[in-house]
Amino acid sequence: MPGTPHEVLLMALHDQPSLLEELVRHAAGVPLQGPLTPLDATVRFAKSIELHPDLVFRGPRQPWIMFELQNAIDEEKRQSWLLAASVLCIREKAMGDVVILTASRSVATWAKRIGHQRGELGTRLELTPLVILLDHQRVEALLDPEHPELALFAAWAMQKRRGKQARQVVERAIDLSGRLPPALQDPQAYAILAVIGEHMYAQLETMAMNLDKFPESPGLKRLRLLLEKQGRIRGQAEGRAEGKAEGKAEGEAEGLAKGKQESLLAFLEGCGLAVTVRQRARILACRDLEVLGGWITKAASAASTRELLGEEETSGARRTGARAPPKRATKRRASAEKK
Repeated sequence: MPGTPHEVLLMALHDQPSLLEELVRHAAGVPLQGPLTPLDATVRFAKSIELHPDLVFRGPRQPWIMFELQNAIDEEKRQSWLLAASVLCIREKAMGDVVILTASRSVATWAKRIGHQRGELGTRLELTPLVILLDHQRVEALLDPEHPELALFAAWAMQKRRGKQARQVVERAIDLSGRLPPALQDPQAYAILAVIGEHMYAQLETMAMNLDKFPESPGLKRLRLLLEKQGRIRGQAEGRAEGKAEGKAEGEAEGLAKGKQESLLAFLEGCGLAVTVRQRARILACRDLEVLGGWITKAASAASTRELLGEEETSGARRTGARAPPKRATKRRASAEKK
């Protein structure tokens, strides 16, 4: 099912068809004369068959343009694209164009040949659409300060990508929204946030909320302003004033927690109790002084780290039984209890 990124991009194209003209010109190098006019995207062949391409346009020289936003392989499009193009061709009495936009190389390869069909006797039915693959080079072309509205497509191409490079593309796209007319700046930035993946949004939100801990960028600063407008975070001056007062207390608590974490891990190692990578990560992630203190108290009598942390035994542990602690560890605990 199409999600928010899909719908947001289609809404932008429907409301501003000139975006498609600029996209095709910048990303595919093909001139597309406007202005384009959105048409009813329902394509009816018969009462029992009704197709719904993402968008359909008409231009001065284009009797029709069928636009599809495609980021996953869908074998049903093998027939539906052919049929929809055929119906539009008959309805408008002229051949138009099918434009496919994707950020996936495998989908781009698939889209170019999905409409090629051959009968047993050699009859061929072919539909070869204009496929626009938003790869690194084309994404760079869309991050054009002279055409900041195209940055929305660059951000959309990052929705399934992770890493520093993808994040920087989104940051630049958000920054470019500031080059639009004032009335369009915030809507463009909000649209960009709507078309990126949840993981990317969470990462950018965390960075924008903690600009003192991350390298600043114009995009992050603009994102912080947006979050302030939404009431997600307080203004910088207010945040600094209160943060200064809270910082000292938080720092002291952090230091106490770290000391208890190190003491607990050292004690477990001295008792010969194995600590897995996951268990170590759980201990180091705990900042609750009361919980850490309770673990330290129970460590002297715990038979295993799993028992100490209250973890359920695996099916393998139930079959074989819990492993007895080493004798050396038992003696040390007994000596500790006597003291």
